[in-house]
Order: sequence, then C-alpha cells, then structure tokens
Amino acid sequence: MMNKVYTIGHSNQSLEEFYEMIKTQGITCIIDVRSMPYSKYTSQFNQESISAFLKQKGILYAHFGREFGARREDCLVERQVIKNKKQVSQIQVDFLAGMRTPNFLHGVERLTKAVSQGFNVSLMCSEANPLECHRFSFLSRYLHEHLWNVMHITKDGNGEIVALPHEVLEKQMVAQYTHGKRPKLTKIVGERSFDDLKPYTAKDQLADAYILKNDEIGYCPKEVDNNSIID
Repeated sequence: MMNKVYTIGHSNQSLEEFYEMIKTQGITCIIDVRSMPYSKYTSQFNQESISAFLKQKGILYAHFGREFGARREDCLVERQVIKNKKQVSQIQVDFLAGMRTPNFLHGVERLTKAVSQGFNVSLMCSEANPLECHRFSFLSRYLHEHLWNVMHITKDGNGEIVALPHEVLEKQMVAQYTHGKRPKLTKIVGERSFDDLKPYTAKDQLADAYILKNDEIGYCPKEVDNNSIID
C-alpha cells in the first residue's frame, strides 16, 4: 500500500483557521519542518503555542527541523545561479544533496514509522503556496519520487480549502519555468547543461524546473558576485 502524507503552510492565519484546514483531511499529526519553529510576525505558530493548541485538539505535534528544515549546513555547496541576468556564485543548500544526508534520511525513517503507526501526517512550514516552499521542491519531491502519495493542503482562487496532488503542482512549476522550451541560460548544472541541440523531454523539463526552483528558494548563508553577465 502506498504511503500517504500531506503538506500545509500556516501563513498568517489564526490557529482556528489553520485547524479548519487540516480538519478537512483528518490530520492527526503535524510535523513542523521549519528549521526554527518561531516567527516574529505569526507568534501564534511559535512551537509552544502551536503544540499546545494541537494537543487540545487531540493532534500530535513534532518538530523535524534538523531532519527536514530548509536552513541546513549538511548540504551547502557552491552553485552557479542566474539572478537578474547575472551569473552568481553562491554557497547554497542543494536539495538533491540534502536528500542523501543522514539527517534527512533519518527523518524519512521517522515519518515512515509515524505513518505505519496509523497517523495521518501533514508536514507544516510557513509559506501558504507550496511552490514557494522547500516542503515542495525538497521534501515532497523526494517522497513523491519514492512512491509516496503527497497531497498539498492549500486554498484555491475562491478561498476554498483543497488538497492538490504533487504531480499537479509539478506541472504548474514546469509551466512557470520552461514553457516547453529550454531556459536560455549558459550555465552547466552538475553533469547536465541547458543544450538546445538535444530533444527536450518532459523529464528534462521537470528536472530543469526543480534546478531553477532550488536556485530561487534554496537557503544561502552568503553570496559572491562573479560580475558575469548572461545575455
């Protein structure tokens, strides 16, 4: 049987509004994937507050910051990224590298155990839009590629609560970044390059979109400008 997990972003809503969202999917366990479970602007979702609130509702809370957090030091690499048509060398979290770290894999083991014990789990971060959060392009990508059924709890354009399959959001991400054409970049990423001479398959488009999403949202402790302009 395929394992199933949800994700959600708490955003700036109230605790009761958050509860109404997770209640629609019968969530019984929230795994907090924020590196630091505190917020200056949404203090209702500070660890002590959210854990106490969920306990009153009969929902288990756990913090997986070391395992699943975005601000991590176990997968920092030097990456060449494009920002404002400039090639920039920066030290940044690499999501693919992060998926191979002991901390991350230990988190997957703990998550798998929770699901096997009957908990209906949702991973929680702060961003309302999963596409703008590492829970989508880092955590959910790994789980989806390892045959988990990943559903993202969010709201549609009418404010209705919905749970969207991961593959639906992947299609949105590909459309955002590639439009069916190779990004016009000269950089080389790993062993692959954006090469207009090769057939551009759906698999390639998805891989490139994930690379560009990593460029956009991956945590950077510092950045060095190479002063290299990309036409």
